[in-house]
Amino acid sequence: MLGAWLACVVATAGEPISPPPLVSSEPPQDGKPIPSAPPLVPGDPAKVPHPPSLEDRQEAAAVVQRLPDEAAPLEDSGHAVGKIGIGLAHRGMYEVPYWGLDLDLYLGKAFKNGGHYFDLLGFYGTSRGGIPTGLVRAGYSPEGRIQRFRIGGGPQTAVLFLKRATTGELITLLGLGIRGHVSFDVTDAAPEAKVLYVALSVGGTVYANGGLMYDVGLGFGLRI
Repeated sequence: MLGAWLACVVATAGEPISPPPLVSSEPPQDGKPIPSAPPLVPGDPAKVPHPPSLEDRQEAAAVVQRLPDEAAPLEDSGHAVGKIGIGLAHRGMYEVPYWGLDLDLYLGKAFKNGGHYFDLLGFYGTSRGGIPTGLVRAGYSPEGRIQRFRIGGGPQTAVLFLKRATTGELITLLGLGIRGHVSFDVTDAAPEAKVLYVALSVGGTVYANGGLMYDVGLGFGLRI
C-alpha cells in the first residue's frame, strides 16, 4: 500500500500544477454555467470599470452642443443715430475774421467703437466791420471712439455767401475742404442712449476764387 502511494507521487512530481478553472466543472443546480468574476481595477479591488452607455454618450454630446461658443465674436451691426450741436465759430479769409454761430446736424450709424455720419452744417456771422456772411456745408464724417472721446473728420463741400465790402454785392462761392473734430461725452452711457457732448472742430476750405477759409468751432450737442 505504501509502495503504491510513493509510486504515484513520483509519477506526478514533474507535471505543472494548473490553477482551478474560473468556471466550475460541476454542473450547477439550475442548469446554467457559473460565470467568471469580472476583472478588478489594480489597486482598488472594490471598483469595477464600466464603460459609458450609449445614452450617457448622447446626453454628454447634447450638453456640449448647448454650450455657448465663447471664441465666436458678437457681431456689432450698429444702430441709427442722430446728433445735433450748436456752438461758437471763428472763420477767416483774406485776413478778414468772421465770428458767428455753427449749427451741426449729423445722421448716420453708430457702433461700439465709432460711427459713420453724413453731416450738414450752417454758419452765420459777421466781420469786425459788420459785413454779414454765411455758409452751408455738407460732408462725410467717420469717427472712432476711445472711451468717452470721439475723433473723426472727412471731406466737405461748401457754399459761401458774403457781401463785397466796397459795393455790398452778394457773392456766392463753391468750395471743397476737410474738417476734423474731437468730442467728449459728458455722460457715460451705452452707445444707443442719449448722450450730451462737447466738441472742438477745425477745418479748411478752398473756394472757387482761390481763397482759403479756415474755421475753428467750440460747442456742445446731443446724440439721440
